[in-house]
Formats: sequence, C-alpha cells, structure tokens
Amino acid sequence: MKNVRPAKGIEGHLIYTAMGDFMFRVYSSDNSFVDYKILHSDLLMTVIDDDSVLCEAKDGTPVLDHHPNTLGLNLPN
Repeated sequence: MKNVRPAKGIEGHLIYTAMGDFMFRVYSSDNSFVDYKILHSDLLMTVIDDDSVLCEAKDGTPVLDHHPNTLGLNLPN
C-alpha cells in the first residue's frame, strides 16, 4: 500500500455501481470525486442520511433503501 492516510471522519457516499459493486465515493469541494474500492471486511458505519430506511422487500429480504416517499410511493404511516 502507498499514500496511506486515516479514513476516520471522512464523509462519503456508499454507491452501488452498474457493475454490481459497492464503492465509497468521496467528493471534493470542486465536486470532483474519488471512488474507493471497498476491501475492508467489517467496516463500522453510521447512517446519517435522512432519506434512508431499513425495511423488508416484498420477498421478506431485509434492505437498506431510500424512503418510500422519495421514490414516489407515498406509503401510509
């Protein structure tokens, strides 16, 4: 490894790519970004996005997703 620097405290986005991979995307102030391949096997995360929910898919699979209202589903409370 080279150019090693602490990641603790870095804010970024967990993204799911068209290739079926997860990446950690970190934006700079000029809106450029770096996508980091995730090799860490048990990374501790805290969700800070107000648009996130834990729910079950129709088949019962537990999922982390956007809030249904964001997706235009407007589910009752």
